[in-house]
Parts: sequence; C-alpha cells; structure tokens
Amino acid sequence: MQVFVQVGVAVQYRVLVNGAYDAYYRLTDPRNQIQSYVFDVVRSTVPRMDLDEAFVSKDEVGSAVLAQLRDVMKDYGYEINKTLVTDLSPDNRVKASMNEINASRRLKEGNFEPLLLQLYRVLWA
Repeated sequence: MQVFVQVGVAVQYRVLVNGAYDAYYRLTDPRNQIQSYVFDVVRSTVPRMDLDEAFVSKDEVGSAVLAQLRDVMKDYGYEINKTLVTDLSPDNRVKASMNEINASRRLKEGNFEPLLLQLYRVLWA
C-alpha cells in the first residue's frame, strides 16, 4: 500500500571563500537549486521504505541528502554543513488510522491488566 508523506528538510549551507565567484555567477537561484536536489534525493530514498521505517530512519534520509548535496554543490561554490529531516507527516487519513490502531492496541492491553491482577491474586493466595 502506498502512502503520501510530506517530508520537511532543513539544509544548512554557506558559500565557500574560494568558491564565491562560482556561487554568484554559476547559479541564478541557489536556494531553488538546492531544494530541487533535496526533492530528488527524498523522492529516491523514502519510497523504498515502509512508513514505520521512514519514521525511524529520518537520520538515514538526512544523511543521503547530505551526501548527494555535498558533492554537487561544492562544484558551485557552496559547502553543505548539515541536513536535518525536520518533519515526516503522512496523509491525514493515515494519521487517523494509525491513531485508531494505537488506541485499540492500548485498549486490548488495558483490558488484560485487571484479569492478570486477578490471576496473580488467585495464584499467590
């Protein structure tokens, strides 16, 4: 089953001193260019994961973005310092389903507690 997920990524970058000329003249809109590379990496990384794995692997996604950007943007006079996945948000219907699953799991676990207590009382009496 495929699920749409919105992924927020923050990128920390700076212009290299010896690459200032390239940074200014080779790219007309560096922010949009960086954003395009981020989108490409996220689109190639996240679909290979299931939803639970994507939540657990935020650092892995951030590392993949960092590795790709660092190589490409260095040629344009930029140093990519860090990339962080700041948000990973599935579709609202998926969120609601996940909440229902977790709530029912808690209810099932909660219903057994009184029975277990009663069983312990009988066994230890």
